[in-house]
Amino acid sequence: MKSIKTIAAEVRNQLELQDIILLDAKSQQSFEAKGEVVQQSRHSANSTCSGDQVQALVDIGVRLIDAKEQIRCEISARFLLVYQCKQPLNTAQLDALTDNFVHNAWPFWRQHVYDLVQRGRMPRIDVPLFGGFRKQPVVKKDENIVK
Repeated sequence: MKSIKTIAAEVRNQLELQDIILLDAKSQQSFEAKGEVVQQSRHSANSTCSGDQVQALVDIGVRLIDAKEQIRCEISARFLLVYQCKQPLNTAQLDALTDNFVHNAWPFWRQHVYDLVQRGRMPRIDVPLFGGFRKQPVVKKDENIVK
């Protein structure tokens, strides 16, 4: 049985990215939450193949919560990635490409977060280069919070 990495490597060259579309986005913040915050992140991707086209829906989010689990701020977005494929892909192949779909949307996500944080005067949020999420939550001090 082939590993997910092996399957992804075999089919990655069959896809050509055509478009990345921001479908929807949400942000909110609260000035009631106080003290240190913990950053929590999530991402997921679902994809379908129809003939010579693959569409991947990538859902990404990040939030800062305080010790009382009140949300200080939260940002989420959904991106639609459209690919041209040389041949139809099966479910196992699409599943193996999940990280690739998130990886392709990631630069758009990072820019989206940085723009919202700056314009909304939100606390600083770290969005690292995509390589997976940190295993331990990031604890931040209250120094960059606009009061």
